[in-house]
Amino acid sequence: MGTGQLAAAQLDLTRLMRDMPDFADAELQLGRLYLIQKNFSKAEAVFRKYQNRSATDLRATEGLTEVYVSENQPQKALDLWRQRVVKAPHATAPRLALASLAVRIGQWHTAIEQYQELLAEDPKSSDLTFRLAQVYRSNGDTDGAIALSRRAIEFDPNNADALRFLGVLLAPTGQTQEAFAVYRRVLQLQPNDVLVLNNLAYALAETGGNLDEAFALAQRAQKLFPEQTNLVDTLGWIYLKKNMPGSAIQIFKNLVRKEPDRSTFHYHLGCSINC
Repeated sequence: MGTGQLAAAQLDLTRLMRDMPDFADAELQLGRLYLIQKNFSKAEAVFRKYQNRSATDLRATEGLTEVYVSENQPQKALDLWRQRVVKAPHATAPRLALASLAVRIGQWHTAIEQYQELLAEDPKSSDLTFRLAQVYRSNGDTDGAIALSRRAIEFDPNNADALRFLGVLLAPTGQTQEAFAVYRRVLQLQPNDVLVLNNLAYALAETGGNLDEAFALAQRAQKLFPEQTNLVDTLGWIYLKKNMPGSAIQIFKNLVRKEPDRSTFHYHLGCSINC
């Protein structure tokens, strides 16, 4: 299955089921194979068979979730996980799965409710607090997301995901110095974080920061992913800010040729020519 040899996988699993009819692992793998093949009726039959056989094995519920989401019936999947939560109200895994599914289908209230329940059991969890911050942002509450991100970092100062997320939230709100500080902290933890290298470089250039630092950061990012056009664009923009329009024009002309539909590249080229 991992190498895409689905026919061979199906043959092997079918033989296993013929020789060992009660081999649950093999049949659940067969259900996964049916999912890949988009044979949802067969997949559902397999997963329904095992849905209530174990209080701790969630594979059948996970499989049914994929069936229902694929068939555009997400509410049925939510109901399955709600039933799991009711049966084991203090178990972490079903609540996490319910919250993740709610995020996936945009039911922010349900996700917030579940993460808050989990945090009631583990109030100093940096990971859970960060997840809740992400949902707040998706639900349009930027201030709440910032506050929760800061709390997640208090619980774990090395939570690079929360730091990165906080930087992304702070930069557009004018809180640039704090954004710079958290971005630099991420780079201490993960020196090759391309997103942060690029974000910090661009933000420094846009806010009158140290252009030499911005240039060095942008170069590092671009060397890591030389074909990523957004990174090249940042480098070109810093050339322009450093009063090197010739280098900027060359970069933006190449970008426009590569991606003629990207309006940002056209705008930056125009700025370089008319600077």
